[in-house]
Amino acid sequence: MFSRFSDALQTAADVLAPPATRLEDFEYHWKMILNFYQNYDDSTKVHIEDTRIPHHLHQMLQLIVEEEKEQHGGTVGGCLEAVVNRKICLLDALPAIAAADRPPGARALALNTATQLLRRTRQPCVNSASVFRPLQRMLIQCNEIPASPTEKEEVELLLTLCGLVRKEPGLANIFTTPFVEDKASLLTIPEDIQKLIPIKKLKMQPPKKNPLFEVELPANPLRNVSIIRTCSRDEHCHTGSSSSMADENASCKSQKTVYDDNDKFLLIDLLLSYLNSADNQVVLRACEGIMIVSSLPED
Repeated sequence: MFSRFSDALQTAADVLAPPATRLEDFEYHWKMILNFYQNYDDSTKVHIEDTRIPHHLHQMLQLIVEEEKEQHGGTVGGCLEAVVNRKICLLDALPAIAAADRPPGARALALNTATQLLRRTRQPCVNSASVFRPLQRMLIQCNEIPASPTEKEEVELLLTLCGLVRKEPGLANIFTTPFVEDKASLLTIPEDIQKLIPIKKLKMQPPKKNPLFEVELPANPLRNVSIIRTCSRDEHCHTGSSSSMADENASCKSQKTVYDDNDKFLLIDLLLSYLNSADNQVVLRACEGIMIVSSLPED
């Protein structure tokens, strides 16, 4: 009897105040995140895990995943569409939160959220500018200093992007020369995001005089990387007899390269820099990413 009475009350309540839609729940969690940062006191020492931010980000991710399961025919749900159309600037906020690392631990959370979003959605829409531009900003932040405390999260994001490029090789263009040349603008957080997330970027510096943080990096970390083995003109094409020159020139012409000589593939450049990490797990994951990208088709 009491259960029937309770069901009747719940039905009446739903009629008077219908339950929130999935998109409304999505917007609610987004507003809670914005409200937190707009009232954030930089002098507060509370860790990110002691706030509600991880909960709100997790719920937003869950809503996108659950919504995608109900979609058919490759359509995009309302929550993901709001993100792609920048009605809810979740992806733009993640690089800002990662750069500021406020509250402490927010950088790792932002990197992990971006990684999980790419891994758990069937259609992450990476070819959309509103998606890949924030990802590019996050890549620029990767490995800003040697032995970063967020090395694991950074390399996991890179490895995830390598997997997406392997599935859709056309995405490799997003991470080549035009992206590298546009680095200066990518270091600047958009003004509308600065208003939504009004926190200053944290200047990260490794501890001084600590041998654990003394990592020798190459003079030019953004060096040209040839994914496909090509002939060296200096070593082969200008040595030997005229007959061997003809054979070698023909061999050089038969070899296909994915990128021009002046192109840079930032995914590999960044992954190579993690080979100097003191964490063996980070080195292993970086090697996995390099092997994935190296298996890209030639055409």
